[in-house]
Amino acid sequence: MRTIALSLTLLALPVVPAGAENPAAAIKIHRVFDIVRGNDKIGTDTIDIERQNDTTTIKIKKDVSVKVMFIEAYRYEHSCNETWKNGQLVAFKSRTNGQWHETFD
Repeated sequence: MRTIALSLTLLALPVVPAGAENPAAAIKIHRVFDIVRGNDKIGTDTIDIERQNDTTTIKIKKDVSVKVMFIEAYRYEHSCNETWKNGQLVAFKSRTNGQWHETFD
C-alpha cells in the first residue's frame, strides 16, 4: 500500500527538462499518517519527499509503541533514506529495530 501511495506521489511531481535555463526550486512533500489499532493511536508513519532537478530524496520513518496497562509491550522503529538520480537508486540506508518487552508471566 505504501509503495502504491509513494508511486502515485512521485508521478505527480513535475518533470524539468534537462536543458532548462533556470534550475527548478526544490519540491517538498511532507505527510504524517497515524497508525491505529482499534480506536487507539499507537504510532506514526512519516514520509518526506524532496525533488530537485534529477534527484529525488525519500525519507520514511515509522514509530510504533503498544502499551498494555501503561506498560510498553511492543516497540517498533524503522527509518529509511533513499536517493534517486535520473530514475536510478544511487543510495539507500535503512534501520529497523523491533523488540518485544517481556512484562507478563
